[in-house]
Amino acid sequence: MLRLENELKDLILNNMSEKIELMLESDKTFSKYLKQIQSKKMDPFEAADKITKSLIK
Repeated sequence: MLRLENELKDLILNNMSEKIELMLESDKTFSKYLKQIQSKKMDPFEAADKITKSLIK
């Protein structure tokens, strides 16, 4: 039972990861925050937090 549970969790996480990757590629928010990080206007942790919040709203 535990093996099946772990396998199902892995499949779900992989699916979510793929969907998030597609969302980030198509969303201008990601590139906007990336530019802010590159220009030292924002740190990566703050940007990641803001992007995560925008994805789960």
